[in-house]
Amino acid sequence: MAVSVGELLVVDWAPSAEQRPRAIISFTFDCGTITSLDGLNLSGQELEDVGFFSDQEAEQRLPGNVAPRVHAAICARAQHAPVYMAGGASARS
Repeated sequence: MAVSVGELLVVDWAPSAEQRPRAIISFTFDCGTITSLDGLNLSGQELEDVGFFSDQEAEQRLPGNVAPRVHAAICARAQHAPVYMAGGASARS
């Protein structure tokens, strides 16, 4: 399966946390829409399973500090403008 990296959607700075002694920055890019899992081969080293979820289902399955990126990415894709976040919350006032 070939995926093309498109527009930057979300930049989320996260402070250090319990087992992570340093702050990190997560980048979310638009890689298009996948409508079929044909040709997808999971190596098992990084991914064990894959599935399709609504935005609400994805937010329920993700950790609380990551879930807000789903809505932010959907908004950024619609507006063609990246969203900047800090610790999972919008950084814009």
